[in-house]
Amino acid sequence: MVFPPNPLKRHPKLADLWIMNRPRNTMLAIGAAVVGVGGLAATIASCERSIELGARMRSSVEYTDLKRGNGPPIEEGRRIGIHYEAKLPDGTVFLNTRAADGPHHMIVGAGGVIIGVDEAVRGMRLGGVRRATVPPEMHWGRAGYADIVPANTPVTFVIELVSVH
Repeated sequence: MVFPPNPLKRHPKLADLWIMNRPRNTMLAIGAAVVGVGGLAATIASCERSIELGARMRSSVEYTDLKRGNGPPIEEGRRIGIHYEAKLPDGTVFLNTRAADGPHHMIVGAGGVIIGVDEAVRGMRLGGVRRATVPPEMHWGRAGYADIVPANTPVTFVIELVSVH
């Protein structure tokens, strides 16, 4: 899923609120542009509500370490490379980075992947493999993903941490 760049970067008070929940933030940014400066306080309140929801949802990713890696655990802000396979509850694989051009590179906490994967990689160690079941509210939710992931369907990811920069 491709998201637009942070439209709030020009406003220092809002730039820090651009958290991992990009679909919601995109709508807030559009709302901020429509309401103008007078509605800025309401937009900030909405962003703060998004942060609350995000914090509450983080704990709902269920995971199991299939293989524990080596080195220090991954924390927010680290640039990493991961291979992952995403499956529907019926076992259908719909994303597989090993079948693509190579690992997916991301900065933990920067919103480069869906919220559930971003949360699942935290605490992993280089070489580790983790199975994470991500609830709908932490991936594509009510919208689903194209004609591939039905709305409100949990997705299981098997993630391998292959590089840390």
